[in-house]
Amino acid sequence: MGHAEADAVRTDVAPERLPAPVQSRVRSWFPEARLEGAWQSGRYYEASLLDHARRYDLVFDRDGNMLEQHESLSTSEIPAEVRAGVRESH
Repeated sequence: MGHAEADAVRTDVAPERLPAPVQSRVRSWFPEARLEGAWQSGRYYEASLLDHARRYDLVFDRDGNMLEQHESLSTSEIPAEVRAGVRESH
C-alpha cells in the first residue's frame, strides 16, 4: 500500500467500524459488492471487495477520499501482447 505510513501497523477493522464517509463511499460506488475485509494502517483505511467476480482493494483516508484502487483482472482480460511479453521474459 503506497500511502501506508512506514511505522503503521495494519490492524483488522470490522466493516461497521470503518469511518462513516468510507462506508458511504464504498456503498455508493460498489452497491452490490461483498466487503471481504477491512483494515486500518495509521491514518488510512483499506477495504477488500468482491463485486461481480472482480476483486478490488481500495485505500481511503478518514474523510472517504479514495487514494488507491487495485483491481484484479482475469488472464483473459490481459491483452495477448502483454501475456506474450510476460511469457518471454519469465
